[in-house]
Amino acid sequence: MGGPSSMAAFDVGPVGFSPDRRQITFIRMYNEESRLIVADADGANEQTLATRREPDFFRMVWNAPAWSPDGRTIACPVRLTDERGHYETVIGVSAADGLQTPLTSARWSYVGQPSWLADGSGLLLTASESETASEQVWHVALKSGEATRVTRDLNNYHDLSLAGDSSRLAAVQDHSVSSIWVAPEGDASRAKQVASEVGWVDEVAWTPDGRIVYRSNAGGNTEIWVMNADGSNPKQLTVDARVSRGLTVSPDGRYIVFASDRAGRFNVWRVDSDGSNLKQLTDGEGELYPHCTPDGRWVIYQRGEVESTLWKVPTEGGESVQLTERHASRPAVSPGGEMITYHNLDSDLDKSRWGIGIVSSEGGRRLKRFDFPPTVARRFVRWSPDGQTIAYPNSPGGVSDIWLQPLDGSPPRQLTGFKAEQILAFDWSRDGRSLALVRGVETSDVVLIGNAALK
Repeated sequence: MGGPSSMAAFDVGPVGFSPDRRQITFIRMYNEESRLIVADADGANEQTLATRREPDFFRMVWNAPAWSPDGRTIACPVRLTDERGHYETVIGVSAADGLQTPLTSARWSYVGQPSWLADGSGLLLTASESETASEQVWHVALKSGEATRVTRDLNNYHDLSLAGDSSRLAAVQDHSVSSIWVAPEGDASRAKQVASEVGWVDEVAWTPDGRIVYRSNAGGNTEIWVMNADGSNPKQLTVDARVSRGLTVSPDGRYIVFASDRAGRFNVWRVDSDGSNLKQLTDGEGELYPHCTPDGRWVIYQRGEVESTLWKVPTEGGESVQLTERHASRPAVSPGGEMITYHNLDSDLDKSRWGIGIVSSEGGRRLKRFDFPPTVARRFVRWSPDGQTIAYPNSPGGVSDIWLQPLDGSPPRQLTGFKAEQILAFDWSRDGRSLALVRGVETSDVVLIGNAALK
């Protein structure tokens, strides 16, 4: 215990250990290939046990492969693709010959860290059933492959750790609450809370007649709801829409446009303002954060999650057109329709920096660029009603407020002055007189789950 450090492995994800602690296992990504690696604990005798190529791959960012108690199987979260689209599950890889076998037929949107039960009869893991569903604890029986939920609530669970005899499970439990506020003229001192619910409500938009459209889990699934500006008369509009990562209303109020994975991949969808006539507008992959142009003819959106670019599709349906070659995320169209703002990590700079970009709506030529302050944690942008500034959330003191970046390059200035919580989403009313904000707070606790719940 102690002494000089030595490198055991490089380019690795989180590391799992064999039952006797003599070997380690981890995932390594190389180009479009992911590899399950095993090696001695000091890094010697490294070998590739199994390989997957995109679009299928071993998950590695937060989760370590888990070695079974008998040393025969390594459980790995994987992302797979079939005719129904992308999904995540957990597979077993033979430590002897690398043979890959599904441990369950369950399909999840996300799978977290697996942990084996002491007798090797199964494992526990965290998983979410959809993009917007909470991450719950699940039990997978090794013999039958049946997946059963251990927890049933609206919290998120992660970082599982089992006692040696599997009698108790420790986990981090995140509890989040969101609330929708309306601030006249963006004045935080006059802001009033009009709605609240458990979980993140991170999409909000105004209708032309002054109502608020938002994403909600209140009905058990992630759907589009609408309410009056004072919070009265809330109403669910959609059924099985699976709304996620983007929500906008057409200028004439006829359509609500959003992103959804209901077809197996993230695409842009449209629904009438009363929730009827659900229509898929795009059929690519990773198509997110739609925003309608002021003339109502086009929907601008982001395609791709890592190296994303901006595209547009006719609101009535048709062929998509690429706008930018440059990386850009979460577009917003200016009130006059002549410009589009977005955020990106600008690799063209000497030292890559997160910033705000502005391009022409015609042809995608970049017009301006501004650095984000280093205190920006949640990166997204909106135009102010007059089209002269770009608004974004900033948290210089740990509390989130709306700040404005003038187009003339003068220093950004603070608009709101809240004393607590984080801003998850915001949108100005069509007349520019009211600002709707979604504010949220999250608490985390370590919880113990007893043996009765684990059986």
